[in-house]
Amino acid sequence: MKTVKMILASFLAVGMAACGGGGSLSGGSSGNGTPTITSVTPMCTPASVVSGGTSTCTASVKGTGNYSALVSWAASAGTINATTGAYTAPASATTVTITATSTEDTTKSGTTTITVTAPSIAVTISPTSVSVPSAGTEQFTATVTGTQTTGVTWSTTAGTISASGLLSLVGVASGTNVTVTATSVADTTKSASAQVSVTQRVIALSMALQSEVLSTPNVGSGIGGVFGLAITTSGTVAGDIETVHWLGQTITETLSATDVSNGYIPLN
Repeated sequence: MKTVKMILASFLAVGMAACGGGGSLSGGSSGNGTPTITSVTPMCTPASVVSGGTSTCTASVKGTGNYSALVSWAASAGTINATTGAYTAPASATTVTITATSTEDTTKSGTTTITVTAPSIAVTISPTSVSVPSAGTEQFTATVTGTQTTGVTWSTTAGTISASGLLSLVGVASGTNVTVTATSVADTTKSASAQVSVTQRVIALSMALQSEVLSTPNVGSGIGGVFGLAITTSGTVAGDIETVHWLGQTITETLSATDVSNGYIPLN
C-alpha cells in the first residue's frame, strides 16, 4: 500500500511539471522562462510621403519566454513619436531610416525606410487675361501650392510691376501686348503668366485759353490768332489719343512727348 501511494505522488508531481506554472503574457509574449527577443520587424504605412507628410509605423516583435512586444522608435530625418510610431516627414526630399528597438532587449532592433518626395509645386495667377488702358494700372495676385514657401517674384515685358503685383503701364503705348509673370520662390522653374492688352484710354478733356502765338489760326481764335482754345494734357502720356468735337469739327490728336511736356495741344 505504501508503494502505491509513492507511485501516485510521483505521477501527480510529474503531471504538474508538464502543465507549467501560471503567469501573464505581455505584448507578443508566449511561453515561460527567460524572455528572449529573436526579431524586430518594423513597417510604415505609407512608405512614401511628400515633404511634411505623415506615416504610421508599427513593429512585429518575435521571441520566446514571457517577453514584451513594445518598441521605441527613432528616425534619421523628420520626427517620430518614440512611443506610438507616428511619423512626420522633413521639408526636403530624402530617404529616411526608421528604427524600432525592443524595450525588452535593446540590442535587438529592426529598420525600414520611408521615401520623402518633393511636393508638386504649382503657380496660378489672376487675372489671366485683361485689357488695361495706356498709363493705367492693374493688380495681379498669385497662388502657390505644394510648398510652405508661397512667395513669388514678379516680372513684366513692358511698364513696371511692384513686389506686390501692381502693374503700371505709364509710358506704354496703346496696342502693346504685355506679359506679366509670377515665378515661385521655392522652385524657379514653376511660374504662371497673364496677358495684358494695352488699350487707348479715355481721357477727361478740359478746355483752356492759352496765350501762345500759333503758326495757324485756331478754331474760335481770338484777335490776330494770338489767343486760342486748346486741350490741356495734364495726366497724359505720349501716345494717348484725344478726340474733340468742336464747332462741328472732329479733331483727333495723338499726343507727342512735346505735347505732354507743354501741358496742352492747340485746336488747329
